[in-house]
Amino acid sequence: MANYEQSDAEGEPRSGWGQRSVGGKEPPSIKKPIVIGVTGGMASGKSTVARMIAGRSILHIDADKLVHQLMRSDREVIAQIAAAFPDAVVQQKINRSALAKAIAVHPDRLQILESIDPRGAADRSAPGSPAR
Repeated sequence: MANYEQSDAEGEPRSGWGQRSVGGKEPPSIKKPIVIGVTGGMASGKSTVARMIAGRSILHIDADKLVHQLMRSDREVIAQIAAAFPDAVVQQKINRSALAKAIAVHPDRLQILESIDPRGAADRSAPGSPAR
């Protein structure tokens, strides 16, 4: 392979930049991860896509599972939901069907649920962090 150099704006060579071969070897490439977000409403195929990529050495983060975990275990998130939807929380446990019913009866309250801020939940669940 031929060596070549690229030039800067003034036409001066930038040493080392753009060389295709160094000592007969390809230079190491820097690969950036590809991030793909899969979004959609209910029954739109998000879980199907997740199953298709499962087992292919592809990192998959299921936001629904993360939210369900927060709703089961994070005291601050549970408290925020209890404050906004008191009928959906019994003994510090969220009744998801009661929460869904509350949203179905009052669809405008979905914004309240979506505004509940779980930031810091990862910090609270880190080893050694105090439980809230």
